[in-house]
Amino acid sequence: MYLLGPATYLGLNDNSYPFQGGWLTVTRFTEMASLFCGPHAHVNPHITYLVAGGTQEIRGMAAHERKAGDLVFFHSDEIHQNSRTPIGSVNINLEFDYQFLSGLRTSEHDLESLCGAHGPLIKLTMLHFYNELKIDDPETALAVESLTMLFGSGDLEKLSLTKFPPWVHKVKEALHDNWANSISLDELAQFASVHPVTISRYFPRFFGTNMGEYRRVLKIERALPLLKSNRYSFAEISYLCGFADQSHFIRTMKRLTGFLPVAYQKM
Repeated sequence: MYLLGPATYLGLNDNSYPFQGGWLTVTRFTEMASLFCGPHAHVNPHITYLVAGGTQEIRGMAAHERKAGDLVFFHSDEIHQNSRTPIGSVNINLEFDYQFLSGLRTSEHDLESLCGAHGPLIKLTMLHFYNELKIDDPETALAVESLTMLFGSGDLEKLSLTKFPPWVHKVKEALHDNWANSISLDELAQFASVHPVTISRYFPRFFGTNMGEYRRVLKIERALPLLKSNRYSFAEISYLCGFADQSHFIRTMKRLTGFLPVAYQKM
């Protein structure tokens, strides 16, 4: 079993950006990359966002088919192995060292819970990480520091799925099931068996943003794999993901991820 050090992943590291407390690494799988398929682990806990392609991942006795758009959390020293990773696959990996997590009063299990509860927001946050580190100007350090605070215990206390009251699970289910369809506050309240005022008052606390912004996040999350597939025009993606028009889609993606669609396709 191989234990991989900081900023070390299978495939080829396209870019690796250190920041205070961790690393953000973009990994590509090309014909030149010799993919090790045996058991391995990583010295630091990390989050992987699959931008393009996919892989078969084995942990313990379970096999998982990972695809573009998936968000996966790995504990430090957690043994796993990968196979059948197609050429052209791209991953963004965000890892933190123990000293940094200790300073945030955050554990590996906190990070895992956050990824499970708020995957769409974490994906877009990782894209913001990548974009800011790529800019690398005098404001980058401040931007990255503010983004890392999302993973601190103060926000985790609000966002941890284990602290959600039952109606929040219902609202989340309804929003994800109807991400491309209009749904009213009254319909959400009826589905969750709670008063509309309760949803309005507490939605930002449990979802990290307001309801309209959360629905935009869900639409952009669906758009990202379509962009990487290179099968659809921007206008078609705008329609498929429920945006008013192509301009609305482009503006929203730039604001939420830091990327224009064409730049994301080339990443």
